[in-house]
Amino acid sequence: MANHPPDPAATEARLQGPGVLIRTMKKGTGTKYPKKGDVCV
Repeated sequence: MANHPPDPAATEARLQGPGVLIRTMKKGTGTKYPKKGDVCV
């Protein structure tokens, strides 16, 4: 899925579901993941 080692936070968000991903985005910690192509939204 990704060409770089997965970030623990991104992996956690994928495992727990879109709600966690959205909360991460709002916190500002998730904004870097889509730019890296690591998260399926």
